[in-house]
Amino acid sequence: MPKFVSTERVPVTVEGDPNTIYIKPKMDYGTRQRVMGAGTHLKQSAVAGGDPEADFDLGAYNVALLTENIVGWAGPQLDTMECTRAAILSIDPDDPLLDAVLREINDRNVSRAVTSPNSRTNGRSPTTKAKAEPVAP
Repeated sequence: MPKFVSTERVPVTVEGDPNTIYIKPKMDYGTRQRVMGAGTHLKQSAVAGGDPEADFDLGAYNVALLTENIVGWAGPQLDTMECTRAAILSIDPDDPLLDAVLREINDRNVSRAVTSPNSRTNGRSPTTKAKAEPVAP
């Protein structure tokens, strides 16, 4: 498995639309953290020492998905405007191409079941018991 995410652009199109939007093939670590940070807001519980609560802002998350993952575009209706954050935010929300872009970004960034070596389960599922290792005398 490669250690770095490819920088090749991935074209997204919809049938009958001559325009193409290009996205990242997969979010890299920094992009994923910015997107998650944009949509997740932590707040300390009203009770002192309580567990923090998280709010999820789907709108902010989708804006971050688009602005962090769209890397260019081409076509008769898109070539008139440079691909900038402001331009991305001005795309018609009912455009089928925008739906296809969000779907493709999500499909390409589904988290794989990977256990961190730093997790408390140390690579085992939480229900798996550790096997005793023989100790040398």
